[in-house]
Amino acid sequence: MPSEFDRPPHHVSEVKRAFIDHGYPMEPGIAHLLDSGLLGKGTESPLNPYCAAVVECMPLSVRFPDAGVDREVIVFARSVASDDLACVERETRRVFEVHYDLSNPAWLDWVAEYDDSWVWLESVVRSLKTFHKA
Repeated sequence: MPSEFDRPPHHVSEVKRAFIDHGYPMEPGIAHLLDSGLLGKGTESPLNPYCAAVVECMPLSVRFPDAGVDREVIVFARSVASDDLACVERETRRVFEVHYDLSNPAWLDWVAEYDDSWVWLESVVRSLKTFHKA
């Protein structure tokens, strides 16, 4: 029987399970970010302000059904400092940053697009210096 140290942290299992439950393939770069601990839980995440999106990890069209989402994307990360989410597209594996507002009706602003999770990670790392200086 594996020890508690051999099991992945709960947030890693939850995000991976959400990908499976919603029929999305686990993107290898995102799997690495989760497995390595880089995309951690809440403010403890080394990529703070970004952390693993446990509660939000679902297709964006399910999370915001009235927002007119026309892309097949699933949320994998969220910002603890703002209303921003990072999503990966099912077919292309492109990553999108989305800002949301929960007004009635909820609306989304597609803020940035990246070729893949590694390019998104480069952007997050560049922004860490500015975020942590504030």
